[in-house]
Amino acid sequence: MSLTLISITTCNRINELKKYVWDYIKFTNENTDFHFLLSLDGNSAEYIEFCKEFKIPFIYSDDQEGVGLSKNRVLSQFPDYDHYFFLDDDVELYDSNIFELVIKTALDLQLDHLCI
Repeated sequence: MSLTLISITTCNRINELKKYVWDYIKFTNENTDFHFLLSLDGNSAEYIEFCKEFKIPFIYSDDQEGVGLSKNRVLSQFPDYDHYFFLDDDVELYDSNIFELVIKTALDLQLDHLCI
C-alpha cells in the first residue's frame, strides 16, 4: 500500500479555491490511499475560518513566502508519503484517474519527479 498526498497551495484567492477544492476532498475521502492538505501561503483569517468550518486539513505560514517554500513546508511536515501532488488553487479535477496514471507513469519510467 502506498500513500499519496494531494496538496493545493493557495494565497489570496479563496474564491478560486472554493470553486475547485470540493472534488479533491471528495476524491480523497473516497480513496483511503490518498490524503488532502491545503497549504496556505500566509496567515489569512478568512482561509483559516473556512478550513475550520468545513474540517479541511491545512497548514500555513505566518508570512507570505511564496509557492516554493509553501511546498517545502508540506514536504518537511508530512515526509511519510510515497507520492505528492502539488496543485494550484484554480485547477479543476476533471478525471481523478489522472493520479493513478501519473503514479504509474513515474514508477514505470523510474522518475522521482514528474510535472504535467
